[in-house]
Amino acid sequence: MKDFEKQNLFNLAKIKVQKEKRFYYHLSIFVVVNIALLFLKGEYLIFSSTVTTENQEIIRSWFDKIMLMIPVLWGIILLLHGLIILGESLLLGKKDD
Repeated sequence: MKDFEKQNLFNLAKIKVQKEKRFYYHLSIFVVVNIALLFLKGEYLIFSSTVTTENQEIIRSWFDKIMLMIPVLWGIILLLHGLIILGESLLLGKKDD
């Protein structure tokens, strides 16, 4: 194999590793933020049970929808990101040489 081909393969492998690292970074941020959201929701529920307002049910239903939509939509985006980065080798059984 020529030096040029080896360098080209090395550069391609380096780019693939960088993309995978970015995906795993994205995944770790997703996990941390969703744990924080669960904690925040628990704190909100404790706070909202002590406060009575006229619009408490409206606020609570809005808050519940937002707390559900963030992880679901972000999870779909993360899934697509993972399929783009890792899916080729996982779904097609393609082996890297």
